[in-house]
Amino acid sequence: MIGCSLPMSIRIARGFLWIMPWILCLLTVVPRAMATPVEVKLSGTASETFLRALEDRLSQVLTAWNGGELEELSRFFSTDGLQAAKQLARNTACRPTEVLYKTNLLEDPDGEYEVRDIRVELGSQAEPKHKIQHLIFTFSRQGIIDDVRFALESHLYPEIIREGRDLEDAIAYNKIYNFLEVFRTAYNRKDLDYITKVYSDSALIIVGRVVKDAPKGDDFLTRTSLTGEQIQFVRRSKKQYVEQLSRAFTANEYISVEFEEVGVLQHHLNPRIFGVNLEQSWKSSNYSDHGYLFLMFDFSDERNPLVHVRSWQPVKFEDGSVISLGDFIIVGASDASTDTNKVGLPEGSENKQ
Repeated sequence: MIGCSLPMSIRIARGFLWIMPWILCLLTVVPRAMATPVEVKLSGTASETFLRALEDRLSQVLTAWNGGELEELSRFFSTDGLQAAKQLARNTACRPTEVLYKTNLLEDPDGEYEVRDIRVELGSQAEPKHKIQHLIFTFSRQGIIDDVRFALESHLYPEIIREGRDLEDAIAYNKIYNFLEVFRTAYNRKDLDYITKVYSDSALIIVGRVVKDAPKGDDFLTRTSLTGEQIQFVRRSKKQYVEQLSRAFTANEYISVEFEEVGVLQHHLNPRIFGVNLEQSWKSSNYSDHGYLFLMFDFSDERNPLVHVRSWQPVKFEDGSVISLGDFIIVGASDASTDTNKVGLPEGSENKQ
């Protein structure tokens, strides 16, 4: 009888304690169930069966991306592809903006596939003008996701392609465009492994900074005549550059790299060597800058392009020019496929530090 006379509040409390584990269990399940479903519809020249299979696969991946559960779909990715997707999701906080994507499945000359135009929104740290980006998924012939990257701004694509003079050139310049997308995305996702691999062991890294009333003397380029404020250039080895970049990746919650303009030149002696000039904006948690980036790389191995030169300068020279392909001498340019080629500056233009 005593037990039956317990106050109602106590009996309710006991019941609450009894159901508490079930409530906690439900709370852990709800976030997954609430992930916004995403559907992808693909068009293309591939077989109907292949198109439908990739539609289903990509729909699942984007839905899981919304819910932060990419690891559960690792079977759809290569090892590198899964790492790229996870790094991109983690370091940019990007999420799909649509519940339905209608786009094309594109086949490249090597028989692999791409799905572009997957619109995503970056996290709150992104600048408003760069907050909307577009993802590109690269698939193997078997439908495995090999890479995920950001697309370059759409207006940059024609600037690169129109440099080509015929179909062969157009294919080559399209691969340059793809390389620049992968290269830029590697910084956004803090992919130090890729960056370490893409620079040759003997890469020449040049960083410029503006100095006031710089002393007269030999500067990096003798053809410039800067006065008052001049650019002082510092050379770094690949090892020094990668170490500095590693510290920057660790110190910054996020890094956003954007390319505003692009110009492409092909080496006159070796058609596999290209110089690319880019206007670059860099924004991170505790640092930002804007300047002019130059890359010299070779496509002797098209699947593994190698960067031989990277230079950055905060402003253009007084005559409006920037460092470009013509400012370097390539020793052994007839065989640029090996990392033993040396890249140097024109005689008399060495920077005295």
